[in-house]
Amino acid sequence: MGFADLEWKVPDLRMHRGFVREHAPTFAVAPDVVDLDDLCWTLRYAETLAQWATKVIIVPKARCVMQQLPHEPWLIVGYSVPTKYGGTDLFLSELHDWPVHLLGGSPNRQLNLAYYLNVVSADGNAATRAAEFGTVFNGRTHQWDKGAEPQGEDLPYRAFARSCEQIKLAWALLGNDKNYSD
Repeated sequence: MGFADLEWKVPDLRMHRGFVREHAPTFAVAPDVVDLDDLCWTLRYAETLAQWATKVIIVPKARCVMQQLPHEPWLIVGYSVPTKYGGTDLFLSELHDWPVHLLGGSPNRQLNLAYYLNVVSADGNAATRAAEFGTVFNGRTHQWDKGAEPQGEDLPYRAFARSCEQIKLAWALLGNDKNYSD
């Protein structure tokens, strides 16, 4: 198991904690910190998850949280990429010294953020939505190729698989570019 997310609006923490305990994922997401007063409780919950998950993602959505967040080897900051569906208004400079997990957003937005942040992981559903129409992300051009996957049986699955391969390629190429320019 690689990733254990939770419903951020109304999380079922008992079920989430049990799932993390049972599956020991690489990454587990703790509840969003929407108010500075929530930070202590969220950190205690995150420490519990760290018993079973390799890394725990804390998502700060309130000002001043970053200044209070302790640097722990198991802790990653989740940055909710701004989209029309939501996001966070944190300044990117607040995340400069942190390993970051990107939550949501298109592959292009995520790849662009990697120039400013220490991105260690990312998730999103843009490729899932695009796959319904046979649209595939191109890892070299960073464009969406409409109708790139031929019609037929299992179209969304094939398009999604190709997009995942291409997104992985885009990140690999970005890593090479970043290493080349350093």
